[in-house]
Amino acid sequence: MSEDKLLRLVRGSRFSPQAYGLVMAALELAVSDKRRHVSGAELLEALAVLVARRFGLLARVVLNEWGIYRSEDVGEVVFDLVEAGIMAKRPQDRKQDFAGYPLFETIKRLVMEEPVGDIFMTESEERFGRRLSQQGEES
Repeated sequence: MSEDKLLRLVRGSRFSPQAYGLVMAALELAVSDKRRHVSGAELLEALAVLVARRFGLLARVVLNEWGIYRSEDVGEVVFDLVEAGIMAKRPQDRKQDFAGYPLFETIKRLVMEEPVGDIFMTESEERFGRRLSQQGEES
């Protein structure tokens, strides 16, 4: 993955660099057991699990700060990554695949059902977000 592509993408976006990193981390989680295509619903479920573990009941605050207010915003991030050549899609994949998913309700349910694990980003995710933020500020 080219950092130049990511920088160009982040500069013109209403989403924070962390939003892009989060979606890529959710994709990794969703395909961790096998390499295959992931549906919009599967990616949203993986994102909900990831966010519930990391941020607990602060998830809405964090995601809103990063520009994500609804499941459709996750679809926008995904398709930004597709347009930048960082992610791939099938011909039948649409932004509408992300519409109507109860993202924040799912996160809250996950937080309330089980103990929250490690709420901190991994070192590599933190470094990635910090590096993109710094490079974006320098431009």
